Order: sequence, then C-alpha cells, then structure tokens
Amino acid sequence: MGALGAKDAAADEFDWKRVNSLPKLLPWVLLLALFGLKFNRPPKARLIFIPLALVLFAVLVFQKVVAMFSSRFEMLGLFVGAMTMGVAMLWLVTPLLQGRSRTLTFLKVSVILAGGACLTYWADASFQLVEFETTAVLIGLVVGAVMASLSLSLAGFCCRKPHGPLRYPLCLVGFLLLTSVLAIVISAFAGGSFPPLLIMFPIIGVFVLLNMAYLLPFLILSASSAFYRERFRALVGMPTSAELVPLADPVEPQGATPPG
Repeated sequence: MGALGAKDAAADEFDWKRVNSLPKLLPWVLLLALFGLKFNRPPKARLIFIPLALVLFAVLVFQKVVAMFSSRFEMLGLFVGAMTMGVAMLWLVTPLLQGRSRTLTFLKVSVILAGGACLTYWADASFQLVEFETTAVLIGLVVGAVMASLSLSLAGFCCRKPHGPLRYPLCLVGFLLLTSVLAIVISAFAGGSFPPLLIMFPIIGVFVLLNMAYLLPFLILSASSAFYRERFRALVGMPTSAELVPLADPVEPQGATPPG
C-alpha cells in the first residue's frame, strides 16, 4: 500500500456528504421568473443574458486561475458573481422601482441588489466544498449593494442634463471612490482604529475595480439598447429620450388667416 498505510491496518471511516446542487438553481429560477412579467415579455428583454454571461464566464476563468495559487482570492469571484446576478435582476424590475422620490428609489434599488446578491452567494456557497465566513460575506454584499446603489443614484443626479457617453461612467467611478472612502472611515470609527494609507488605497482600488467589473457590461447594454436605455435613465433619475426631445412649434392650419 506504500504511503497509504499498512494492508492489515484498521480502516479509516470518512463521512462523505453529498453536495446538494439544487440551491444553486434558485437565483436562475428567480431570474427566469422575472421574464413572466408583462414588461419583460418583449424579445429585447433577453439581451440581459449578454452581459450576464460575459461577466459570469470571466468570473469562472478568474476562479480557475486563482485556485492554482490560493483559495483566498476565490472570495472575490464569488462577490462579483453574486453582484452580477443582483444587477441582472435589478435591470429586469426597473419599471417597478421608478418614482419621483430619488431617496425611495435608492432604497428600493439597494434592497433588490442586496437581495439578489445575497441569494446568489448563499446558493453558490452551499454548493461548493470551500467554506467561507458566510455572515461576513453577506454583510459585505449588503454594504457593497448600498454603496453601488448610492453611486448609481448620485452619478445620475450629476448627469441630469445632456452629456457625452463617458460622463456617467466617470461620475460613477468618482462616487464609488467616495463611497468606499466613506465606508472605510465609518468602519474605522466603529472599530476604533484607522487602517494605514498604504493599505487603504489598495483596498479602495480593488473595491472600485470589482464594482466596475460587473456594472460596466450592464452600462454598455443600457447605452446600446434602447429597450434598457430608457429603463436605466428613468431608474437613476436622468431624463428619458422623450423628455430630451424639444417640443415642436405649433403648426397653423392650412388656409387660416394670420391675425392682424
């Protein structure tokens, strides 16, 4: 038997628990159920699968690569994958979230984004053999969802007037930087210690990079598809295409005699 042990040694018992793959399907079942809503029945609504598939494929490749070095970085892939599913669900329910109150819309977006992300992470974590600190990750997902929702709303507030194609993404990056700094400051006051600058700046950079990794493909979809463009503009408080079209001058009926 070599290194496996002596042939006449006592047998070692190993309790193997079969991995249940059903929870992993829950986010997909919920996502597909959203296509039953009346405003998601047009074929153009299925374009949401393009950025969703691209990001999840990139996450899969990332996890395969980092697994060869350390399992600690797999957490980043789970975060991006969970937030990606949350954004896809958010993009499909935007007609239900639009309203005149920017604060109320921000709260709704935060709940949908955090709920979709937490459900996806729980499903992935229950399927995988690698165990993470579930509570800490769920808290991180909720905080990340709130910060992303706040950044989306503030960037939309700064882009209420007609603007170029790069203004909104740049504003979004700027507000992601500000919200990440705010989160670090709040956690520092709560924990009683402030992280060194050499550690804080890389953390901020990684956070912004991770958020843009799952947000940018959906922003590109919203910019290239009229179906999702109007939804997105209404969601973040930017004027829709109908609001940007100036009112035409009234046309006088033919044969009418001008006054005077």
